[in-house]
Amino acid sequence: EELNIIKPGKFYGWPLCYNRRASVDDSKPGCNQSNYEEPWSLLPAHTGPLDALYYTHTKLPSLTNKLLLGWHGYKIVGHRLVAFDVDEQGRPKLGDSAHYWSDPLNGATDFSSQHFSAKAGTGPVAQHQEIISRWNEVNGLRPKGAPAGMSIMNDGSLLIVDDKNAALLRLSNGIPYKDEKPALSQTAT
Repeated sequence: EELNIIKPGKFYGWPLCYNRRASVDDSKPGCNQSNYEEPWSLLPAHTGPLDALYYTHTKLPSLTNKLLLGWHGYKIVGHRLVAFDVDEQGRPKLGDSAHYWSDPLNGATDFSSQHFSAKAGTGPVAQHQEIISRWNEVNGLRPKGAPAGMSIMNDGSLLIVDDKNAALLRLSNGIPYKDEKPALSQTAT
């Protein structure tokens, strides 16, 4: 997966190459065209970003002025909402390395931090922050979720469309939920 900054007249590799000039067919030249534009940043494979938006409201201050991506995804890196810090032009800020949390597979129960690497190298890469993560299936507790779209409401809440469960979720601030039993009241007679 990759994040591209689209410019007129540029070629972005498909179907000849992927990542940063990795050829799909080693017997043919990959992305050697003079108009080839490398991705701004690579993303972990199979993230499946289906929607992106800039959060410009102040209701959720930790998200203000960040680029949000819904990773619909597959297996170990999908089903999450992530945010990127951006530069003055709205592009995700780049660094030398990045990591991501991998879902547990094959009966494992723990998530693990993975260093992001890709065939032909990652080059400069943007580090994301997980806003909604671990949206994996937990038997008897919850189904797996997968964000397919987002929208900002007038009050600054974020609406997230989840197509695995045909659900519309609202992300907002407020008082954290506490599972408390109500106190029994005593009445005077």
